[in-house]
Amino acid sequence: MFIFAIIGFVAIFWCALTGLVKLIPWLVLLVIITSAISFFDKYWLQILISVPLFALFYYLQEKEREIKHNKKVTNERNRQMNK
Repeated sequence: MFIFAIIGFVAIFWCALTGLVKLIPWLVLLVIITSAISFFDKYWLQILISVPLFALFYYLQEKEREIKHNKKVTNERNRQMNK
């Protein structure tokens, strides 16, 4: 995608030098679009991996808290029954 952006910049300068001013806004738009696509393409995989991992870690943490809480309640009940 970066190559497309470089080609777009070269095309903009070529159009400016040859007087084809009407094409410059379209080329600027194409450079912006390709830059946005390359940004999302670069970080898309990172987002797809990190978000489910964060959700998994949160779920495991909540399960661990629940287990600790249940152990605490069970220990308190055992102490009361042994008195």
